[in-house]
Amino acid sequence: MTDALSSGRRFRTLNIVDDYTRECLAIEVDTWLGGVRVVRVLEELKQRRGTRQIRYASGSEFYGDYGHQLLDENYGPLLPVSTYGASKLAGESIICAYCHMFG
Repeated sequence: MTDALSSGRRFRTLNIVDDYTRECLAIEVDTWLGGVRVVRVLEELKQRRGTRQIRYASGSEFYGDYGHQLLDENYGPLLPVSTYGASKLAGESIICAYCHMFG
C-alpha cells in the first residue's frame, strides 16, 4: 500500500494477513520497500510461524485494464497500466523466485 504524510512525503506498507483468521502477521513501513527487504520479512515470518503458503493479491493495476471480465489465475500476458502495477508484477516475480529457491 502507498500513502503520503501531510507533508507530502510518500511511504509504503507491506501488509501480510492470514486469510483464514484475518490476523495481521506482519506490517513493514518505510519510504521504500525493495525485494530484498520483502524476502527478509517473509523469511522471518517463515521462521517465526512456520508459514508454508503465500497468496499474493493484485488488482487491475497489475494485470491490465480488462473491464469487469473475470480472469483465470493462469491468464497472460500481464500488461501493467501503471508504475504501481509494474512494481506489483515485480513483487510477484520475487515471490515466485523465493518459492523456487526455498520451497
